[in-house]
Amino acid sequence: MEEKLIAFISSRINDEMKQARQVVREAIEELPLTRAWLFEESPASADELTESYLRWVGKCDLFILLLGEDITDPVRTEWETATQARKPRLVFLKKGAQNEKAWAFVKGLDVKWKEYETLDELNRQVQAAVGDELIKGYRAYGVSEQEKTKLEELRARAGIVAGTIDTGGGAFIAGDVTVEGGDFVGRDKKTITPQGNG
Repeated sequence: MEEKLIAFISSRINDEMKQARQVVREAIEELPLTRAWLFEESPASADELTESYLRWVGKCDLFILLLGEDITDPVRTEWETATQARKPRLVFLKKGAQNEKAWAFVKGLDVKWKEYETLDELNRQVQAAVGDELIKGYRAYGVSEQEKTKLEELRARAGIVAGTIDTGGGAFIAGDVTVEGGDFVGRDKKTITPQGNG
């Protein structure tokens, strides 16, 4: 049996981010295919300190950055390592908390980020984003139909109403699809009619 996908959680490890890190760990581990990796929960290691966590950035399947007031050099190095390794990266910002240095970092990001105000909101956002990443890549990740259904249920519970559309010929659309003023027609002429139009 395959091991679960690893989501590396990156942020400063301080009082400001301690609860957010635990909320993200719980959100990730509630999903059927993922487990979180956090530096503070890893065992002692004979490896050089930097290597002890950058090795896990290289091994992870998904990289999650939580950004509060500031960004440290180790967190920046984790980000750069994940970027160079072409890891899928998700970014969540504590709303209004970033200092000038952290905000300059955010402005240079090449991925869409999301702000959160409460820990409940962070939990929902993480589950929705990780679930969406898993659904988008379900063939590559080997997601079973049962696991895909569980992910869709979690996304719905997180307040995201979306699904998967079989367009025929083995192609699927996953995520939020809006059809306005007409029908969506897949490759094999499967028609999806918007709700309310019959």
